[in-house]
Amino acid sequence: MIDKNKEFIRYLRGCPEIDKIYISFADAKSETRSFVPLTNSRHVKTYIDGGKLMYFDFVIVDYSQSNINPVPMDDNKVNKNILDLAELQKIIDWVNTQKEERNFPAFGEDCEPEELYSLTANPGIAGVDQNGLAKYTIQIRYEYVERMKK
Repeated sequence: MIDKNKEFIRYLRGCPEIDKIYISFADAKSETRSFVPLTNSRHVKTYIDGGKLMYFDFVIVDYSQSNINPVPMDDNKVNKNILDLAELQKIIDWVNTQKEERNFPAFGEDCEPEELYSLTANPGIAGVDQNGLAKYTIQIRYEYVERMKK
């Protein structure tokens, strides 16, 4: 049987923006990124032929030291917060490219890929602590059909 969490970690390592990623837990410190599964295999519906539409949902949690002071938006200043968001947006863009190219994780011969997409168009910010450590999230869903074994 395929370990779906392990397979998705292997798959995500193909993203140029992900050099290392922790599984489920990481110290809340700048420059750490974690893979947190939400639903490993949620059964959504059953088709007439017995196939089951399944969801595999997870969150990529990213911690980054942010600028908690207001920064004027002008062409002469670099805004670290905007740079952080742009880097995380590249992960969402990579996921979208994988979807377009039909490059999906390998969940086994009985699993037929359907869709892969971010549940949000942009990275979300889950909060900033008193020291300026920001917690960003990217929610991703993988839809596949689990076919009856022959």
